[in-house]
Amino acid sequence: MGLFRRKEAKNEATSGVLVGDKDLLSALMSGDVITKEQALSIPAVASAIDTIAGKISIIPLKLYKETIKDGKKKVESVKDSRCNLINDDTGDILDGVQFKKAIIIDYFLEKGGYAFIRHNLNKVDSIHYVDAEKITILKNENPIFKSCQISVNGAIYKEWQFLKLLRNTKDGASGRSVREEISKALLTAYENLVMLYSSAKKGGKKRGFLMTEKTLTKEVLDKLKQDWESLYSNDGLNSIVLPSGAKFQESTDSTFETSVNAIRKQLNDEIKEIFHIGTDEETFQNAIIPILTAFECASNRVLLLEKEKENGYFFAFDTKEMLKGDMKTRFEAYGSAIEKGWMKPNEARYFENMDELDGLDVINFGLSAVLYDPTTKTYYTPNTNVIHGLNGGGGAEEKPVEEEKQGEDSEIEE
Repeated sequence: MGLFRRKEAKNEATSGVLVGDKDLLSALMSGDVITKEQALSIPAVASAIDTIAGKISIIPLKLYKETIKDGKKKVESVKDSRCNLINDDTGDILDGVQFKKAIIIDYFLEKGGYAFIRHNLNKVDSIHYVDAEKITILKNENPIFKSCQISVNGAIYKEWQFLKLLRNTKDGASGRSVREEISKALLTAYENLVMLYSSAKKGGKKRGFLMTEKTLTKEVLDKLKQDWESLYSNDGLNSIVLPSGAKFQESTDSTFETSVNAIRKQLNDEIKEIFHIGTDEETFQNAIIPILTAFECASNRVLLLEKEKENGYFFAFDTKEMLKGDMKTRFEAYGSAIEKGWMKPNEARYFENMDELDGLDVINFGLSAVLYDPTTKTYYTPNTNVIHGLNGGGGAEEKPVEEEKQGEDSEIEE
């Protein structure tokens, strides 16, 4: 009995399905790190980074000033052109949203996110994202008093001329990417993706071999081989005519092939855990807040003058913007804040770009039991209909509202 096996497509995994897939096999063999493009071709990685970068890119960075007046700490927002450079017009070809997305992608997949700050004396004129692949770090050898310079295409710049967003750094000059930390997991996920596309390229046709009861001539065998390979190509035959007495025998899938879906799901779950992707609240707390804090710290270090640092200026992201996408959650948050007394109704209206209304500049204490007016420094208790006024010694002067009205009426009658 003659036996014709289909030629194994050992090069199918390296047939140009994805970017750099030939390098993948050598990377798997040598333990090298896959490229940024390869990592971003993994759906779970691309989705996680897009989720985090997309949310952060819409949060505005603001400049604040902290002061202490009459023993009370006060924080006020300050309008400044540096915030506009980060949020809107960078002065470069990238806008603020594109700038933040690009720098966060490099934060995860490169040695860090870098942006050149163009100064004009003490003023910042523009800020320019620089691809981390174009960055070379020139460090000194002192492990205590660390310093570095940054080279871009051979030009040398001072370290303070760059805003650096670094992940897991030990020297303050460059960080450690996700690609380096979990290279094996990403390579495995990428290999699974190559296998999936290879299967799709073959049209989902099953592997197997042909069995014949008689020996085939060389001409028939060569024609059958040619038709068989064409059948498994993207743009080849959709069907072939088998010689008389030949039949197709499907090959048994290997253990890896039968469990590939389970492996892929496990890898996707692991990648989500690495990027801290979960519920909206979990993602915000575990994935977004740490990056925002790192961005704020980097901005405070290189965008503020030393005099501004001494006088209480600092940059911070306005995370209230995160709530604007969900009206129900936003309004529930306002309601809770007003009910618990740390926000006034007019402040909530301000955040919603609505006009202030008379009578809504009051703070609610105890489920509407006490209302406080910061302007007159008086408390009003609706249940007892009494106004409490704070005196200079910290005590309270009580005056029933009805008595106050009666006194006014008496004066009018006289």
